[in-house]
Amino acid sequence: MRHRTIATLFGALLIVAAGCGNDETDNDTATTAVDANVTGPTAGEDAVAGTTTAAPTAPTAGIDPADAEFCAAAEAINSTEALPTADDVRAYQAVAPDELQEAIAVVLEALDASNGDFMAVFADEEAGAALEQITAVEELRCGTGDEGPPQDPMVTVVDESATRVDVVATEYAYDVELPSSPGRYSFVMANQGNEPHIMILLRLAAGTDVEEMLASQGDEGVVEQYESSPAAPAAEGVLSADLSPGNWVLMCPIPGPTGAPHFADGMINEFTIG
Repeated sequence: MRHRTIATLFGALLIVAAGCGNDETDNDTATTAVDANVTGPTAGEDAVAGTTTAAPTAPTAGIDPADAEFCAAAEAINSTEALPTADDVRAYQAVAPDELQEAIAVVLEALDASNGDFMAVFADEEAGAALEQITAVEELRCGTGDEGPPQDPMVTVVDESATRVDVVATEYAYDVELPSSPGRYSFVMANQGNEPHIMILLRLAAGTDVEEMLASQGDEGVVEQYESSPAAPAAEGVLSADLSPGNWVLMCPIPGPTGAPHFADGMINEFTIG
């Protein structure tokens, strides 16, 4: 399932901020947004509630006929305009190969435990691993995986040689002293809130501000992008990266109970590396 990471939803979630923004963000950054897609399939305004997946499309040429129904279901659940519901996942499970049945059951258990909140599944370590397994099988059998190269796994590991930046995440803000000098940093986020949080770190192109980046639907103005590991309440998320001179943005795109992404309610900070 390509809905496996927050990064694939980052651009898509920008649409949720339209009409849901809070003008009293910590840095007064405007959160007017449009339908966008930076790294993956889009999720619309009903992303939290979920909708029935789109009708299956024809399988890609070259797929084993025995996998045609499964691949069509994979394409449908990955291209839906909302995050999958439990019913969507069960329908997917009905045509999935035997090797995925256990992994899908783990995802369904996490989804049921979160009352249908698919975003909470990302913060569940076991369910997250199951989603990665599902995605790997889809890529092998169906030729998916056109989202670009995966992020270096070391991004989500503390680099002991880097400068540590402690971050406290709550609803909806980062309590952090952001760096101003170039160098390698490990952001270690302690989630002291009641919802899952994540850190998305972006370097903007010279002359581009946040509003322009959002207005371009995320297709322009982003030079670098990194994502931390998701952090469930009382857990930690880590993001290690080399920060070069320029304007950077730290934000959380996970949607809250109303469907608005956390950054629309203030969980966004812009800072400059000189």
